[in-house]
This record gives sequence, structure tokens and C-alpha cells, in this order.
Amino acid sequence: MREAIKNLLHIQQLDIKLDQIERDKGDLPARVETLKNNLTQTQEDADQVKSEWDAFEREKRQLENDITKMQEQKKHNEEKLYAVTTNKEYDAVTLEIETVIKGIDEAETGVLELIEKIDAQKQKHEDIVTQLEEMQASYQTQSQDLQKKIELNADKESQLKSERKEIAAHVPAQHLRHYERVRNNKGGTTLVAVVRGACGGCYTQIPPQRVMEVRDQDKIIACESCGRILYWQEEEDSVPAA
Repeated sequence: MREAIKNLLHIQQLDIKLDQIERDKGDLPARVETLKNNLTQTQEDADQVKSEWDAFEREKRQLENDITKMQEQKKHNEEKLYAVTTNKEYDAVTLEIETVIKGIDEAETGVLELIEKIDAQKQKHEDIVTQLEEMQASYQTQSQDLQKKIELNADKESQLKSERKEIAAHVPAQHLRHYERVRNNKGGTTLVAVVRGACGGCYTQIPPQRVMEVRDQDKIIACESCGRILYWQEEEDSVPAA
């Protein structure tokens, strides 16, 4: 069991170094991820605005086609007036002309409204595209900065992970799971020395019998208060790890 504790301490030292490499990246990974998500959302917004813009354009073209047809119909009806022979026929053709004129007016009003909507969508799309270009420039810059930081420590990080994997292979699975669980829950140091009869992590006093068990190192002993793995070191007066 002494060997298991020794290996876990070794893994802990490696994890501390790996954590430092991660901290050296600062908040760049989070910023890059946020920028990436914002870029995706902004691109979707731009696509949505363009889709609405295209729909207004299609509707405008349809109305313009309708106007052309109604103008032809109006011209045709006006020519019919010269061929009518009775007041009843005249009134009927006149009504048709008035109806067509009303339809043309409504369609032209619709076209004007659509032109306003199209202009608004164009401006909105231009604003989003400008924003998108700025975000893309920022994303590219920060992505490059992050990549440089990653590349700077890539060899060291790879070496540490490789060494950790090799050491972990010699630790019983249940002890490794315990270590990982405490590390994930508590952060910081997972294995702590017994210092002046107390847990070096949470400073809770440990019963003398328990201290003796830790000192014997015949089995893995966890602090009953914080769950950290306890180990014995000869210099009991040393300051506990943070």
C-alpha cells in the first residue's frame, strides 16, 4: 500500500503541473469558445434576416407582375368602352375598370411598403455582417493566441500526461477512482499529510488510532471529514499543502 500512496503522490505532483499549464492559458479557452458560439448565433441571425429579405423581394416581384397584368386588363377594358352599345354594358365595363384601378392602387401601396421593409432588412443585414466581420477578426486573433499558448506547452503537457498514464497503471482502480472523485469535488490537493494530528486539508483532528494507521501505511485512509487521502511524512511539523 506504501507503493500505491507513493504513486498517488506522484500523480498528484503531475496533476499540479498540468493544472498550472491550464491556468497559464487564462480565460482564453472560455473567451474563444464564447466567441465561437456568438459567431454561430450571429451567422444564423444574418441568414434569417437575408431569408426574410429574399421573401420580401419575391413578394414585391409578384405584386409588380400583378400590377403589369392589371394594367393590361385596364387597357383592354378601356378599349372595350369604344365597342359598347348600351348603358348597361358601359356601366359594367366601367365597374371593371374601377375595380382594376383599385387593385392596382392596393398593389402599388403594397410594393411601397415592401420597399421599406426590404430597405430595413438590407440595413439590418449590413449591420449584422459588419458585426460578424469584427467578431471573426477577434475570434481569429484570440484563437491564434490560444494556439500559441497550447503549442508552447504542448510537448511538456504531452510528457506529463504520458507519465501520469504510466504511473496510474500501477495504482489499484478503486484507489484511483477515490483520488479522481476527491480531486473533482475538492480541487487543489487530494493527498494531504497528517500535520500535528490533524488532516492537512481541512485541519480536522484525527483520532490517535487513526493516525497510527496512517503512519503504518498498510491501507488507504481517508479523512472522515473531507474525504482526502491521508499519508504520513516524517517531518510532521511541516506546513500542509494548499
